[in-house]
Amino acid sequence: MIDSFVVENGDPYYGDPTPDIAFVQLKVREVPALTLATKHWSWRIGMSIATAGFAMGTDALAIYGTLNSVTPLLRHGIVSSLFPFACPTPHGFTIDTASQGGQSGSPIFMTDQPIVVGILHAGFENANVTIGVTSLMLAEAFKALQKTIQYEFEGIPTLAERLAEVKKSSNEPMWERLSN
Repeated sequence: MIDSFVVENGDPYYGDPTPDIAFVQLKVREVPALTLATKHWSWRIGMSIATAGFAMGTDALAIYGTLNSVTPLLRHGIVSSLFPFACPTPHGFTIDTASQGGQSGSPIFMTDQPIVVGILHAGFENANVTIGVTSLMLAEAFKALQKTIQYEFEGIPTLAERLAEVKKSSNEPMWERLSN
């Protein structure tokens, strides 16, 4: 576990001394990776963004007692502000998209390119304002994590192997078989 990390890009940093970021190691290899925006000026006020997450956990998936969706809810919005101000490498930003519990850690991505600009961090109750942590911060945190943790991939199946295994197993719905 890493208690904190140091931003090493040489730019001034005004954010949370210990950003609330977590990483999960999947029990599967060869999963397509998302591209993180790390170039200066990747975050602009007014830029079109979208989020993909599970608002209210699984409650929003079953409406009126019926399963309506098994995928994350997609929401569209714009970047409303940058922290501490419009600069080449902000440490955070707000978006005008509402968020509910269960969406923390959801990706925030550009709508015109398959690039993640941050993760959803928090929202304000009864307001369409949501706070994001920049993907630059995620990249820095991951670099710090890689210095302290040795990954073990021996015996872990590839995504293709796991999907083939799930397809030929029981009659349970696939999302239940994948979670086992």
